[in-house]
Amino acid sequence: MMQPTPPKPAEMSHEKQQRMHELLDKNSEKQISAPERSELETLVADAERLAVANAQKLADFSSHATPIPADAVPVTATVPILAARLAHPFFFR
Repeated sequence: MMQPTPPKPAEMSHEKQQRMHELLDKNSEKQISAPERSELETLVADAERLAVANAQKLADFSSHATPIPADAVPVTATVPILAARLAHPFFFR
């Protein structure tokens, strides 16, 4: 029996990702203007919405997928929340 294919995760455009990282760097260096900070907050919120939407897609897919095999190996992945970098830039230097 053929296994169903997991959904492809949605991604931010390369340009938005690059801009977000530029602004995160400026924020870490305390060189960010108020309009740039607002732009950064919008980009971070967009990235977090994408992450939640992708997680929901995978959860929905998993609930309809075949049962986990008895010999499967559990894996834990940690993904940092981008907002943490805004709130605590000194942790991300």
